[in-house]
Amino acid sequence: MTIAHYLYIDARLPESFLTDPINHLAGHKQLVLTRGFEKRELFKNGAVLVKAGDKYLGDNRLRRVYDRLFFPYSGSFRRFAGVLRAHGAQLIHAHFATDALEMLPMKRRLRLPLVTSCYGYDVSAFPQKRVNHLRLQRLFREGELFLVLSRDMKRDLLRLGCPEDKIAVHHLGVDLQHFRPPANRPRRTGKRVRFLCVGFFVEKKGYLVLLEALARLVANGHREVELVIVGQGPLEQKIKAHIRALDLAERVRLVQTTERAQVVAQYQASDLFVLPSLTASDGNKEGTPTVLMEAQAVGLPVISTYHAGIPEVVLDGETGWLVPEKDVEALAQKMEHALASRDAWHEMGARGRAHVEREFNIRTQVVRLEQWYRELVPSASK
Repeated sequence: MTIAHYLYIDARLPESFLTDPINHLAGHKQLVLTRGFEKRELFKNGAVLVKAGDKYLGDNRLRRVYDRLFFPYSGSFRRFAGVLRAHGAQLIHAHFATDALEMLPMKRRLRLPLVTSCYGYDVSAFPQKRVNHLRLQRLFREGELFLVLSRDMKRDLLRLGCPEDKIAVHHLGVDLQHFRPPANRPRRTGKRVRFLCVGFFVEKKGYLVLLEALARLVANGHREVELVIVGQGPLEQKIKAHIRALDLAERVRLVQTTERAQVVAQYQASDLFVLPSLTASDGNKEGTPTVLMEAQAVGLPVISTYHAGIPEVVLDGETGWLVPEKDVEALAQKMEHALASRDAWHEMGARGRAHVEREFNIRTQVVRLEQWYRELVPSASK
C-alpha cells in the first residue's frame, strides 16, 4: 500500500509521537508531505519526504489566512498532488484535524480515502472559534476515519458533531526497546530525591503549578528534593522568572534537549516523574502525553492530573497518582505522599512498565493502524 502522510514538523520538538508510527510501518511505501521544518533524519524505512516549496509568512494571522484560502491553489498543493499521482498513493493520513482540513481538496481531487488523527489542540482549542467549528463539520462529513487517543477525546469529538461510526480509539505508543528501566536504578539514600518533568514549555503542561507545589513541599520541610525539567518553548522566560520568585534556583535545573538518548538518560537517572497537565486559558487540552508512557516504560512512578486522556495512561494508585488539575495544594500533598512511599516505587514502576507494554506499545498500535488502512483500501490486502 502507498500511504501519504501529511503533517507539520516543528523544529523545536522531537515529534516522536508523529514519526514513530510512520517509522514502524513496515512493508508499505510511505510519502511524508510536510510544510514544516525539514528533518529528513527523522524518517526511516525509505519514507519519501516531500517538503512544500512555497515561502510562507511565519506563524501569524496572515499565514493562517493564506493557508486557509489559498493553499489549494498554491504551488505546494500542485507539487503534493503530482507526487501522490506519480507514486500511486492509495490513502491520505493527516496528522491533526487542522492538517486534515488542508487535505480535503486533495482528497476530492484524487478521490482518496482520508484518515485523520486527532491529538488534542485540534479538538479542544481550535473549535472554540465558530468558523473553525463549522469547518470541522465539513471534515466530519467527508473524512472516512477519525482516530482519537482516548475515550475522553472520543467524547469531545462526538460533542463536536463527528459521527460515532467514524471514530476509533487509537493509542499512541512508545518504542519499548529505547525506553526501558536501567539495569540497576540507584538508591538515593541520603541524597536528594529527583523529580523529573519533560515537555514543551506551554501553559497546558502546568509548569507554574508544579513549581508552586515544589516550593510548598520545600516550605513544609522536605529539603531533600530537586526537580529537573527537560524541554524548551515559549514559556521559558516565564518559568525561569517563577523559579527565581519562588527561591528555587538551587533545586530546579532546566535541560534543553530533544535528543532521545539524552531524554532517556534523564528518565533513568530520576526517581519520580511529575506532569500536572491542565486545560489552558484558550481551551487547549492534552491528548495522552507520550512522556507519561515513556516515564512508566522506564519504570518511574508518575504523578499527574485528572485531565483529558491521562487517567487511561496513568492508573491512579497502581502506576502512579492523579490529582485535580490546577490544584497546587493537592499536587504538593501527593508529591509528599510519593516521598513517603519509597518502598512502593519499584513495584509501582514495574506495574507501569507492564501497563505500557499492554496498551501503549508502538508495535502493537501500528498493527491496529494497518488494519484500519486495509479496511479503507481493501484492494491493497489482495
